[in-house]
Amino acid sequence: MNRRSTASIVPGFGWGFGITCIVIFGSWRAATGAEELVITREDLLQEAGTRTNYSTIDADGKTVGRWWRMITANENRGDYHFVRQVVIQGETRGPELMAIYSRTGAILWSEKMGRSVVQLPLPLSAGRSVRHEEDGRVLVTTAEKSEEVSVPAGKFRCLVCVTRAEGGDGKPVAISWMAPGIGMVQTRSFEADREMTSVLVSLVKPAAARTPPNAAVFSNFDSGDPLSSPLFPRGRWIAAQGGNDALSHVEIDPQTGAEGSAMSLRWNYHCRGTWAAADMLPGGSWRDTVDLSIYDSMTFHVKALKAGKVEFQLHGRQPAGDGTIYVPHSIELTTEWKQHTIDLQAPEWAKLDMKKICNVRFVFWSREYDSNVGWIDQISLHKKSARPD
Repeated sequence: MNRRSTASIVPGFGWGFGITCIVIFGSWRAATGAEELVITREDLLQEAGTRTNYSTIDADGKTVGRWWRMITANENRGDYHFVRQVVIQGETRGPELMAIYSRTGAILWSEKMGRSVVQLPLPLSAGRSVRHEEDGRVLVTTAEKSEEVSVPAGKFRCLVCVTRAEGGDGKPVAISWMAPGIGMVQTRSFEADREMTSVLVSLVKPAAARTPPNAAVFSNFDSGDPLSSPLFPRGRWIAAQGGNDALSHVEIDPQTGAEGSAMSLRWNYHCRGTWAAADMLPGGSWRDTVDLSIYDSMTFHVKALKAGKVEFQLHGRQPAGDGTIYVPHSIELTTEWKQHTIDLQAPEWAKLDMKKICNVRFVFWSREYDSNVGWIDQISLHKKSARPD
C-alpha cells in the first residue's frame, strides 16, 4: 500500500490533544495469534517521512473529511526517542507535536502550548489506564479488551481503549482501536451529540534515498533528523537574517518534496533593505570547517511560491590567510521544482580554499519590502566521474 483529544483530534475537525495523538505512531506490522495483546515503545516508532492516511465518516457512514499525519523527525538519544509529527487536514497544517518515548512511558509535548498534553504508560495492555486533563475536566482512558477490526487498510487485532470523563455519566467520550505496529487503526468520538469515526486508509513508508554514483548526500531532508546533514552530522539548517527589518524561518515541509521524496526544507522570508538566509554550518560553527575539495559539483532542487532570484553562497577561508570570505552565485527561482548544478571547479570558486568551507547559504536581498516562500531539497555533492548533465 502506498502512503484533541482522544477522538476529537480529527473527527471533531479541531486541534485538541489526547491519547490518540500519542498512539498513532507505529510501523506497518500486523499482530497475529491469540496471546495477550501488548503495545510496546518499539511498536510506536516510525521513521521520518512515514505518512499515515485516514478518512473521517459520520454516523450515517458518509465520508466527511480526510486527513493525514507525517513523521517529520525520529531521533534516538540514549534511552529516549524523540519523534516529531504534524497532522494535516486538507491543505491545513496543524501545530507540530513532539512525542518523547522511554521504555516505561511516553509523553506528547505541544510546542505551541509549551507543555505536556498527554502521557501514556508503556507497555500498553488490557487493564492499563491513563488520566489527563483537557478543557477543565479529567479524562481517563482505559485499554479494556482486544478485538479484531476491519478498516480500508485491512483487518487488525486491536486493543480497544475507551475514554470517559471522571465523575461523569460513565458514557464513553471516545473509543480508539490500536494495533501493535500500527498505532491508531480507528477512533470514534461522541462529543456534542455528534458521532464521528476516523479509519486508517493506508500507510506510506518513505522511499529509499536515491544517491547517484560517486555522489554524497549533503541534505535530503528525509533522514532521522531531517534538518541535519547525513554527510556532516555536526551541521544543521538554521535561519539567519540581517537585522530587525528581516525575518527568516526554516522548517521541514511534509507536503512537498523533489523527485517524489517525502519532505523538503521550507524557507519563509521577508526583508527590507537587508537580507534573510537559510544556512548550513557543516562543521557545526563558523570556526569549524569541512573539506569540499574532493567534489567538483553540487546539485540541488529549489522552487518558490513566486518566481524570483536568490543567491547561493559558499563561505570559507581564503587560499592564503585565515580570513573568511564568501562567493555568491545567482539562482533563478521558479514555481516548479528545478534542479540546479553548481560547478565547483569554475574560476569563481577559486577565491575560496575548498578544503576549509564553513557555511552553505541561500540568501535573499531586497532594497524594498519583499517576501517569499522557498523550498530546497535533494542537495548532493558529486565527484568528477559522476558530474550531472
